[in-house]
Amino acid sequence: MLNNSQGSQGNNDLQTAQNAIAILIDQISKARGVGRTIVIDKNWLNNQLSALQNSLPAAVHQAQAVLKEKEATLSRAQQEAEMQRQTAADDAQRLKAQAEKEAAAARAEGEKARADAQKDADAAKQEAERIRAGATSQANADARAIIDKANNEARNIIYKAQQDANRLVQADAVRQQAEKEAETLRSQANEDIAKRQADCQQYIAGQLANLDSYMTQMLQNVRNARSQVRGQ
Repeated sequence: MLNNSQGSQGNNDLQTAQNAIAILIDQISKARGVGRTIVIDKNWLNNQLSALQNSLPAAVHQAQAVLKEKEATLSRAQQEAEMQRQTAADDAQRLKAQAEKEAAAARAEGEKARADAQKDADAAKQEAERIRAGATSQANADARAIIDKANNEARNIIYKAQQDANRLVQADAVRQQAEKEAETLRSQANEDIAKRQADCQQYIAGQLANLDSYMTQMLQNVRNARSQVRGQ
């Protein structure tokens, strides 16, 4: 961005150009002559034209510097937005991979728990059937106790398996939430890019409009001066 001294210098150059034109017009209108021919000091005229010539490039260079700076600002904004978009995408991918890994681990653990529960239950039932088939009434009572115990253990194992399954569902919910947050980050990054581009384009359009207005006014002043000279 231009500093205060550069802005002040640009304003001084513009003022110098305007003063030179005003003085030139005034002297031409007052110059003596015959018909369309007037007498003007050559050195004075050269000095005025040199002052006008030296002041105009500074104003033009200032406008070009502003345009280049705005282009650089727009480029930096686009690069920063791209980095934010890439970071959001990387975070989303990482969260998704982590959630899928945890879900797979929970699923495998749940399957193992259910398999172990079924295996233990089958073993307990087989043991109970063997005891009940070859034992006396007391043995049958003992077998009943064993069966009850096996059933209780089976219920406990199944309950644990259900808890593991619930944890698996929660892990899947975490994955879905991570994907939702990643999409939000991507949307915010795109909105930030659009806003920065609009701001830069609006500023550049304003600077170009100001430059166009100034150059139009300068050309109009020159046309007026020429008209006055021709009217003498």
